[in-house]
Amino acid sequence: ARLRMNLIPYLVGLGAEATRTGLPLMRAMALGFPGDPVATAIDDQYLLGPDLLVAPVSEPGRSSRRVYLPDGAWSDFWTGDPVPSGWVTAPAPVDVIPAYIRGGASIPLWMPQAVALGAKVGLPDAGDGRLVLMVTPGTCESLISDPTTGRTWAAAAELMGDDIRICTADAPGGVDLWLRDGTGGSRLVPLPAGDSDLRIGPEAE
Repeated sequence: ARLRMNLIPYLVGLGAEATRTGLPLMRAMALGFPGDPVATAIDDQYLLGPDLLVAPVSEPGRSSRRVYLPDGAWSDFWTGDPVPSGWVTAPAPVDVIPAYIRGGASIPLWMPQAVALGAKVGLPDAGDGRLVLMVTPGTCESLISDPTTGRTWAAAAELMGDDIRICTADAPGGVDLWLRDGTGGSRLVPLPAGDSDLRIGPEAE
């Protein structure tokens, strides 16, 4: 329930997309990857919008499961670790659903001051929380919906050597980029309002 609250900005954006295009929030793998014969045959994992792949555990007593990640860059939603495409074995303790972010996606999250997945936060219209952008370098652009204002703006991230380049268009003020290093560490970087082209280097030791 808390994770769902964190994902409200992402879900709001998906709802707007569904209204505009008819695409559902939960999507069969065949819808996202029609040219991949392995993906089209899978019926026990799905896409939540274009950028999150979810693989529920549906058998009692299981603490892991096999997950298929189509060709491309992926990272673990919970840890930020890069994950190779193809078949992987995902740990699945009782409180974690295996989930992965498509490379290049920027996932908007509603967070309290302490930024962590599953952190308790109030409703956006109550002013209790703030918008944070989880950044995953890659090649695609994401449209971000602000649940407090209804504004939509664009963000894209790519790796340039050891740096991350972040480009945004018409971003609101007061948003932090959430950069994760894949080892459990993370840092927040303020995002300028409006249009920006940032190049962010590795965190100093």
